[in-house]
Amino acid sequence: MNRIDNALHDEMRAWRHDIHKHPELGFAEARTAATVTGLLEGFGLEVHPGIGTTGVVAFCAVAARTGPSACAPMVCSHFRYQSLC
Repeated sequence: MNRIDNALHDEMRAWRHDIHKHPELGFAEARTAATVTGLLEGFGLEVHPGIGTTGVVAFCAVAARTGPSACAPMVCSHFRYQSLC
């Protein structure tokens, strides 16, 4: 599992603290939605705010290669669902 570097971890903590400092009631989370929208757009994601009133949806395009040679097995194990080594 990858660890988040300290700078990003601190930034994420600041986002959480900011949201908690400005509580909003259900379906009235205009500030929170705007904050999240701005963050997601800053990551370069396609963002669609206003879903179900104050919801935000973001799309991320991921290119993936499929097929038997897409990813070499990293570890051979005894599990019945293991990759064939």
